[in-house]
Amino acid sequence: GVEWTDNVDVPGTLDVTGATTLASAAVSDLTEDRVVIAGASGELEDSANLTFDGSELTVGGDLTVTGDLTVEGATATIETTTLLVGDKNIEMGVVDTPTDTTADGGGITLKGATDKTINWVNATDAWTSSEHIELASGKEFYIDGNGVLNSTTLGSGVVNSSLTSVGTIGTGTWQGT
Repeated sequence: GVEWTDNVDVPGTLDVTGATTLASAAVSDLTEDRVVIAGASGELEDSANLTFDGSELTVGGDLTVTGDLTVEGATATIETTTLLVGDKNIEMGVVDTPTDTTADGGGITLKGATDKTINWVNATDAWTSSEHIELASGKEFYIDGNGVLNSTTLGSGVVNSSLTSVGTIGTGTWQGT
């Protein structure tokens, strides 16, 4: 074993065969804030697509996570035109002990000139929309599996009404008193 008690300057390439233990080492010619990775031949390289400034990691290309991804923080921002979610169920308001009170005000907000919202309102015990609901042609509203309203007709299961007035009745048979 050779041991130096002072600095050693190797102006060329240092080729070491076997295991090497360094108490401390500095590699020069790397770009500040870049993430250093091992290249195909084991050489150290800094990647222009990966930067780390001590508190924020930036990935300049695609990122694939093959395991679970947990994001902790007050805000998770996703800036994309289309968000694809493979699962068919999205859970919101996930807390240790969920209640209607913890769900109050939760929902979906679409930003526009004014916010367009679908929110759970605990005081009314209902989902509430800030906008009109437009059904596609041929669709109708259902309650408990029964069609109750389409664009032209009340459903046949609607047998009572709290109407207090109607417009002009043009056809039909009046059987009231």
